[in-house]
Amino acid sequence: MGIVNTKDLIEMGLKNKMIIPAFNAHNIEMCRSILEAAEEENYPVIIQSTPKSVELSSYKVLYSVVNELANKKNVTCALHLDHGKTFDNIKNAVFSGFNSVMIDGSMLEYQENVNLTKETAEFAHTLGVIIEAELGEISGKEDDNEVKNQNNLTSAELVEDFHKKTKCDMLAVSIGNSHGLEKKELDFELLKEIRKKTDVPLVIHGGSGIGENDLKYLKEYKIVKINFSSELKQKMIEAYGKVYMSNNNEYDIVTTTNKVLEEVKKVVKNKIRILKSN
Repeated sequence: MGIVNTKDLIEMGLKNKMIIPAFNAHNIEMCRSILEAAEEENYPVIIQSTPKSVELSSYKVLYSVVNELANKKNVTCALHLDHGKTFDNIKNAVFSGFNSVMIDGSMLEYQENVNLTKETAEFAHTLGVIIEAELGEISGKEDDNEVKNQNNLTSAELVEDFHKKTKCDMLAVSIGNSHGLEKKELDFELLKEIRKKTDVPLVIHGGSGIGENDLKYLKEYKIVKINFSSELKQKMIEAYGKVYMSNNNEYDIVTTTNKVLEEVKKVVKNKIRILKSN
């Protein structure tokens, strides 16, 4: 089927009250695992990558890889830039075929975040690309960036103003979630207040650290996208380690990699099944 438009995928999620899982991929093998799991579970997915991860290849290479693999599968898949920090990040992704991007100005002062997000949205929208923004700071480590402040949650009083001024299409919120594997309790009262203030589709980062019951409960709040990254990365590293420890004379990289991909697939399928369940 190839890469589909993220906008269409998000609209489908809203219409059918589905949360679309977004899985971070860092190489071809992870892309394969995600797409195979999605096909077997018959559920749409977003493959996304950060500017740091894209450095392992390029934006154009990643687009070509995902599109080629998706063409060979009966799967609905979009491609998204996660945590773009600069306007150059956005342009590189958009001109390489990404049809949704995140501009992360959460580390900036409020008005600077508004200005950067507004500029990005104006550029992206002229090309039919939708954007995700972030208000409040999501703690934890993402690539080389680490946010230690766990108290900079999204202000429910600012979300309406932010959305009105920036025209962002999706908004990532900080409600106690964090990047990484540490289990966190979400502030559903804050999420309820945010939802009262705006109808913009919301995104939750740090899905690896959110318990199963909370993942299911998020459906009640018009969450359209949940990101999963750390658990996939950990499983891939762990699986390669286990293969080596079981036979440190192994040198068949294809057989080894296929074993590792099966382990990553299990993680992806588990997250999809949680989101599929009522």
